[in-house]
Amino acid sequence: MPIDRWMTGDIAANGTTLHWTRTGGDLPQVVLAHGLTDDGLCWAPVARELEGDYDLVMVDARGHGHSAAPAAGYEPLTMGADLIAACEALELRRPVLVGHSMGAVASLLAAGLRPDVVRALFLEDPPGMWAMSRPENAEEIAVGLRRQIEANALMPASELAAIGRAENPRWSDQEIAAWVAAQQRVQPAVTAFFDGDDLESIKWGELLGAVKCPVRLALADTAVGSLLTDEGLAALRRYIPRLQSKRFPSAGHSVRRDAFVPYMENLREFLGANTRA
Repeated sequence: MPIDRWMTGDIAANGTTLHWTRTGGDLPQVVLAHGLTDDGLCWAPVARELEGDYDLVMVDARGHGHSAAPAAGYEPLTMGADLIAACEALELRRPVLVGHSMGAVASLLAAGLRPDVVRALFLEDPPGMWAMSRPENAEEIAVGLRRQIEANALMPASELAAIGRAENPRWSDQEIAAWVAAQQRVQPAVTAFFDGDDLESIKWGELLGAVKCPVRLALADTAVGSLLTDEGLAALRRYIPRLQSKRFPSAGHSVRRDAFVPYMENLREFLGANTRA
Protein backbone atom coordinates (compact mmCIF):
# COMPACT_ATOMS: atom_id res chain seq x y z
CA MET A 1 0.00 0.00 0.00
CA PRO A 2 1.42 3.45 -0.85
CA ILE A 3 2.46 5.49 2.17
CA ASP A 4 -0.15 8.17 1.41
CA ARG A 5 -2.87 5.54 1.93
CA TRP A 6 -1.76 4.58 5.41
CA MET A 7 -4.10 5.69 8.18
CA THR A 8 -3.17 8.67 10.37
CA GLY A 9 -4.69 10.39 13.35
CA ASP A 10 -4.25 11.89 16.80
CA ILE A 11 -5.03 10.45 20.22
CA ALA A 12 -5.22 11.83 23.73
CA ALA A 13 -2.64 9.85 25.70
CA ASN A 14 -1.10 10.40 29.13
CA GLY A 15 -2.01 14.08 29.30
CA THR A 16 -0.86 15.05 25.81
CA THR A 17 -1.78 14.50 22.16
CA LEU A 18 0.17 11.97 20.12
CA HIS A 19 0.11 11.58 16.36
CA TRP A 20 0.15 8.13 14.79
CA THR A 21 0.46 6.51 11.38
CA ARG A 22 -0.75 2.95 10.79
CA THR A 23 -0.62 0.46 7.94
CA GLY A 24 -3.74 -1.37 9.17
CA GLY A 25 -5.30 -4.75 8.48
CA ASP A 26 -6.43 -7.63 10.68
CA LEU A 27 -2.84 -8.67 11.32
CA PRO A 28 -0.51 -9.03 14.31
CA GLN A 29 0.18 -5.58 15.71
CA VAL A 30 3.62 -4.02 16.01
CA VAL A 31 4.32 -0.59 17.51
CA LEU A 32 7.41 1.22 16.18
CA ALA A 33 8.96 3.72 18.61
CA HIS A 34 11.55 6.08 17.12
CA GLY A 35 14.72 7.63 18.52
CA LEU A 36 15.43 11.15 19.71
CA THR A 37 14.84 13.79 16.98
CA ASP A 38 13.37 11.19 14.58
CA ASP A 39 9.62 10.65 14.23
CA GLY A 40 7.23 7.87 13.32
CA LEU A 41 7.72 8.08 9.57
CA CYS A 42 11.43 7.38 9.99
CA TRP A 43 10.17 3.79 10.27
CA ALA A 44 8.53 3.93 6.81
CA PRO A 45 11.16 1.72 5.09
CA VAL A 46 10.64 -0.97 7.74
CA ALA A 47 6.86 -0.61 7.58
CA ARG A 48 6.85 -0.99 3.79
CA GLU A 49 8.75 -4.26 4.13
CA LEU A 50 6.44 -5.68 6.80
CA GLU A 51 2.97 -4.30 6.06
CA GLY A 52 1.88 -7.41 4.20
CA ASP A 53 2.26 -9.46 7.39
CA TYR A 54 1.78 -6.99 10.24
CA ASP A 55 -0.28 -3.98 11.27
CA LEU A 56 2.49 -1.42 11.91
CA VAL A 57 1.72 1.50 14.22
CA MET A 58 4.22 4.38 14.09
CA VAL A 59 3.80 6.83 16.96
CA ASP A 60 5.35 10.31 17.07
CA ALA A 61 6.70 10.77 20.60
CA ARG A 62 5.77 13.97 22.40
CA GLY A 63 7.71 16.91 20.99
CA HIS A 64 8.42 15.02 17.77
CA GLY A 65 6.76 14.91 14.36
CA HIS A 66 3.13 16.01 14.51
CA SER A 67 2.57 15.25 18.20
CA ALA A 68 2.02 17.98 20.76
CA ALA A 69 5.05 19.46 22.51
CA PRO A 70 4.09 20.08 26.15
CA ALA A 71 6.46 21.97 28.42
CA ALA A 72 7.37 18.85 30.41
CA GLY A 73 7.19 15.08 30.38
CA TYR A 74 10.23 14.11 28.32
CA GLU A 75 11.90 11.87 30.88
CA PRO A 76 12.15 8.14 30.04
CA LEU A 77 9.47 6.96 32.45
CA THR A 78 6.85 9.33 31.03
CA MET A 79 7.82 8.33 27.48
CA GLY A 80 7.25 4.70 28.47
CA ALA A 81 3.87 5.57 29.95
CA ASP A 82 3.04 7.44 26.71
CA LEU A 83 3.56 4.23 24.73
CA ILE A 84 1.25 2.28 27.04
CA ALA A 85 -1.39 5.02 26.81
CA ALA A 86 -1.11 4.98 23.00
CA CYS A 87 -1.57 1.20 22.90
CA GLU A 88 -4.67 1.48 25.08
CA ALA A 89 -6.13 4.46 23.19
CA LEU A 90 -5.73 2.59 19.89
CA GLU A 91 -7.13 -0.59 21.48
CA LEU A 92 -4.13 -2.66 20.46
CA ARG A 93 -4.02 -6.31 21.51
CA ARG A 94 -0.67 -7.00 23.22
CA PRO A 95 1.52 -5.66 20.42
CA VAL A 96 5.21 -6.26 19.95
CA LEU A 97 7.14 -3.06 20.64
CA VAL A 98 10.08 -2.27 18.34
CA GLY A 99 12.11 0.68 19.54
CA HIS A 100 15.24 2.54 18.49
CA SER A 101 17.47 4.42 20.96
CA MET A 102 15.13 6.68 22.99
CA GLY A 103 12.21 4.59 21.75
CA ALA A 104 13.99 1.42 22.83
CA VAL A 105 14.37 2.71 26.39
CA ALA A 106 10.75 3.88 26.42
CA SER A 107 9.62 0.46 25.15
CA LEU A 108 11.64 -1.32 27.80
CA LEU A 109 10.13 0.81 30.55
CA ALA A 110 6.65 0.35 29.08
CA ALA A 111 7.06 -3.41 29.39
CA GLY A 112 8.16 -2.97 33.01
CA LEU A 113 5.27 -0.65 33.84
CA ARG A 114 2.62 -2.84 32.20
CA PRO A 115 3.82 -6.38 31.41
CA ASP A 116 0.24 -7.31 30.54
CA VAL A 117 0.19 -4.91 27.57
CA VAL A 118 3.44 -5.86 25.81
CA ARG A 119 3.92 -9.16 23.94
CA ALA A 120 7.63 -8.86 23.12
CA LEU A 121 10.41 -6.27 22.71
CA PHE A 122 12.85 -5.74 19.84
CA LEU A 123 15.28 -3.00 20.84
CA GLU A 124 17.68 -1.25 18.46
CA ASP A 125 20.82 0.03 20.18
CA PRO A 126 19.30 1.44 23.37
CA PRO A 127 21.53 3.72 25.45
CA GLY A 128 22.36 1.91 28.71
CA MET A 129 20.57 4.43 30.88
CA TRP A 130 20.05 1.86 33.66
CA ALA A 131 23.84 1.86 34.14
CA MET A 132 24.46 5.61 33.73
CA SER A 133 24.85 8.52 36.09
CA ARG A 134 24.55 12.21 35.28
CA PRO A 135 27.67 13.37 33.41
CA GLU A 136 29.39 16.49 34.71
CA ASN A 137 28.80 18.28 31.40
CA ALA A 138 25.14 17.20 31.06
CA GLU A 139 23.83 20.74 30.72
CA GLU A 140 26.47 21.62 28.16
CA ILE A 141 25.48 18.57 26.11
CA ALA A 142 21.79 19.51 26.30
CA VAL A 143 22.47 23.11 25.26
CA GLY A 144 24.51 21.94 22.27
CA LEU A 145 21.78 19.57 21.14
CA ARG A 146 19.08 22.22 21.52
CA ARG A 147 21.11 24.63 19.39
CA GLN A 148 21.56 21.95 16.74
CA ILE A 149 17.81 21.25 16.69
CA GLU A 150 17.09 24.97 16.29
CA ALA A 151 19.67 25.30 13.50
CA ASN A 152 18.32 22.27 11.63
CA ALA A 153 14.80 23.70 11.71
CA LEU A 154 16.01 26.83 9.89
CA MET A 155 18.34 25.13 7.41
CA PRO A 156 17.19 24.54 3.81
CA ALA A 157 16.11 20.91 3.47
CA SER A 158 18.54 20.32 0.61
CA GLU A 159 21.47 21.52 2.72
CA LEU A 160 20.45 19.35 5.66
CA ALA A 161 20.07 16.35 3.34
CA ALA A 162 23.59 16.91 2.01
CA ILE A 163 24.93 16.88 5.58
CA GLY A 164 22.98 13.72 6.33
CA ARG A 165 24.37 11.94 3.26
CA ALA A 166 27.94 12.99 4.06
CA GLU A 167 27.67 11.77 7.65
CA ASN A 168 25.71 8.60 6.82
CA PRO A 169 26.85 7.29 3.43
CA ARG A 170 25.15 3.90 3.91
CA TRP A 171 21.67 5.36 4.36
CA SER A 172 19.24 5.15 1.45
CA ASP A 173 17.72 8.27 -0.12
CA GLN A 174 14.42 7.24 1.47
CA GLU A 175 16.03 7.20 4.92
CA ILE A 176 17.66 10.59 4.37
CA ALA A 177 14.38 12.19 3.26
CA ALA A 178 12.51 10.91 6.31
CA TRP A 179 15.34 11.97 8.61
CA VAL A 180 15.41 15.52 7.20
CA ALA A 181 11.66 15.92 7.63
CA ALA A 182 11.90 14.70 11.23
CA GLN A 183 14.82 17.02 12.09
CA GLN A 184 12.82 20.01 10.89
CA ARG A 185 9.78 19.13 13.00
CA VAL A 186 11.29 18.16 16.36
CA GLN A 187 11.07 20.61 19.29
CA PRO A 188 14.09 21.56 21.44
CA ALA A 189 12.32 20.54 24.66
CA VAL A 190 12.90 16.86 23.83
CA THR A 191 16.51 17.09 25.01
CA ALA A 192 15.16 16.72 28.56
CA PHE A 193 14.96 12.96 27.88
CA PHE A 194 18.61 12.70 28.87
CA ASP A 195 18.37 14.72 32.10
CA GLY A 196 20.56 12.85 34.56
CA ASP A 197 18.50 13.83 37.59
CA ASP A 198 15.51 12.00 36.17
CA LEU A 199 17.64 8.96 35.32
CA GLU A 200 18.77 8.55 38.90
CA SER A 201 15.19 8.73 40.22
CA ILE A 202 14.01 5.78 38.11
CA LYS A 203 13.71 2.45 39.95
CA TRP A 204 15.53 0.57 37.20
CA GLY A 205 15.89 -2.69 39.10
CA GLU A 206 12.20 -2.89 39.93
CA LEU A 207 11.01 -1.96 36.45
CA LEU A 208 13.47 -4.03 34.43
CA GLY A 209 12.95 -6.97 36.74
CA ALA A 210 9.23 -6.81 35.90
CA VAL A 211 9.89 -7.38 32.17
CA LYS A 212 8.85 -10.99 31.50
CA CYS A 213 8.28 -10.98 27.74
CA PRO A 214 10.83 -12.08 25.11
CA VAL A 215 13.48 -9.40 24.50
CA ARG A 216 15.98 -9.14 21.65
CA LEU A 217 18.56 -6.41 21.11
CA ALA A 218 19.91 -5.39 17.69
CA LEU A 219 23.10 -3.57 18.60
CA ALA A 220 25.55 -1.35 16.78
CA ASP A 221 29.22 -2.19 16.54
CA THR A 222 30.99 -0.86 19.65
CA ALA A 223 33.80 0.40 17.40
CA VAL A 224 31.41 2.45 15.27
CA GLY A 225 29.23 4.19 17.82
CA SER A 226 26.99 1.82 19.79
CA LEU A 227 25.29 3.53 22.72
CA LEU A 228 25.20 0.25 24.64
CA THR A 229 28.57 -0.93 25.87
CA ASP A 230 29.29 -4.54 26.71
CA GLU A 231 29.17 -3.53 30.38
CA GLY A 232 25.74 -1.94 29.91
CA LEU A 233 24.54 -5.08 28.15
CA ALA A 234 25.80 -7.25 31.00
CA ALA A 235 23.98 -5.02 33.50
CA LEU A 236 20.72 -5.39 31.57
CA ARG A 237 21.17 -9.14 31.37
CA ARG A 238 21.28 -9.30 35.16
CA TYR A 239 17.72 -7.96 35.19
CA ILE A 240 16.54 -9.90 32.11
CA PRO A 241 18.64 -13.09 32.01
CA ARG A 242 16.97 -14.58 28.94
CA LEU A 243 17.36 -11.60 26.64
CA GLN A 244 18.91 -12.22 23.23
CA SER A 245 21.37 -9.85 21.58
CA LYS A 246 23.27 -9.48 18.32
CA ARG A 247 25.85 -6.90 17.32
CA PHE A 248 25.91 -5.90 13.67
CA PRO A 249 29.49 -5.50 12.44
CA SER A 250 30.31 -2.04 11.06
CA ALA A 251 26.79 -0.73 11.81
CA GLY A 252 26.46 2.55 13.68
CA HIS A 253 23.83 3.61 16.18
CA SER A 254 21.07 3.58 13.53
CA VAL A 255 21.57 -0.13 12.91
CA ARG A 256 18.66 -0.59 10.52
CA ARG A 257 19.79 2.30 8.34
CA ASP A 258 23.38 1.06 8.11
CA ALA A 259 22.60 -2.65 7.78
CA PHE A 260 19.02 -2.79 6.51
CA VAL A 261 18.98 -6.29 5.00
CA PRO A 262 20.50 -8.23 7.93
CA TYR A 263 18.53 -6.09 10.38
CA MET A 264 15.27 -6.94 8.64
CA GLU A 265 16.14 -10.63 8.56
CA ASN A 266 16.71 -10.53 12.31
CA LEU A 267 13.51 -8.57 12.96
CA ARG A 268 11.38 -10.80 10.73
CA GLU A 269 12.61 -13.92 12.51
CA PHE A 270 11.85 -12.39 15.92
CA LEU A 271 8.38 -11.18 14.93
CA GLY A 272 7.54 -14.53 13.37
CA ALA A 273 8.50 -16.35 16.56
CA ASN A 274 6.59 -13.99 18.85
CA THR A 275 3.31 -13.22 17.06
CA ARG A 276 2.02 -16.72 16.35
CA ALA A 277 0.06 -17.15 19.59
